[in-house]
Amino acid sequence: MEETCLQQSFFAQHAWLLEVPGQQPIPASAIQALEGIANAISAEIEAKADETTEPESTSDDAPAAKPLFEGHRIPPISLKDYVIRIWNYTKVSPICMLVAYTYVESLNARGRCHVTHLTSHRLLLTAVLLAAKCYEDTVYNNIYFAKVGGITPAELNMLEMEMLKLLDFRLLVDVDDLHRRLVLLEQGKLALCKEAPEASGMPVCYGV
Repeated sequence: MEETCLQQSFFAQHAWLLEVPGQQPIPASAIQALEGIANAISAEIEAKADETTEPESTSDDAPAAKPLFEGHRIPPISLKDYVIRIWNYTKVSPICMLVAYTYVESLNARGRCHVTHLTSHRLLLTAVLLAAKCYEDTVYNNIYFAKVGGITPAELNMLEMEMLKLLDFRLLVDVDDLHRRLVLLEQGKLALCKEAPEASGMPVCYGV
């Protein structure tokens, strides 16, 4: 009962978190939040610039295995545009984006999957998919999410299972944790822990 009251109070104070694309008017705070999430992750990437460059080809006969979330090259779409694209076409509420950010933050902080230029897009796409399945009443299927994200359904299926394992299948996020991140987000201080109008058609996203 106490947890339910906390949740009601939390969402009463931040009702825009439950808005989805297509519901008018979409608060500017929703777009600002998405940009804040992208900026926080981008800042972490830039702080590790020496670790995030594209790998150079070697003459070794047997190259080292790549982490599952690591793409072949840095995606041509910026992380901010990618975040807004995911939100716009999957119709998830901003709270899902914040929960997805929490998943990525947890994996990065625990060293289970580091955020880099080569992993950030796939990590976010997969995290949003899991957050939507956990928190939304209706969700697009994996085939649609894969099309939005610019990868194949088979890849997304593998990434989904891998992230579930890395998160120990724990997808529910504590309300206090969400509130703490939201306050930082609204203050423009969100950072990864160290320990728009609707388009008429969906443009294709390549090379993520």
